Amino acid sequence: MQDGYCVNRDTGRRVRAILPVHILGQCVDMAPILELANEFRLLVIEDATEALGSSYRGSHAGTIGDIGCFSSMATS
Repeated sequence: MQDGYCVNRDTGRRVRAILPVHILGQCVDMAPILELANEFRLLVIEDATEALGSSYRGSHAGTIGDIGCFSSMATS
């Protein structure tokens, strides 16, 4: 930690976000992640592609953190 920010030990660069990925219709336990993000001033970017329609403590997946995204992986 440096000046109240989380810093990568190897590169010295500031860590800016946490990206939890909800999988197989199950939401990540967001409470400890949000607490950690608040402590280190990090954004929370949720990937909710595999949890469409799921909820965590009454909130829909993808609406809990600062930003929700729906990634997709193209296959050929």
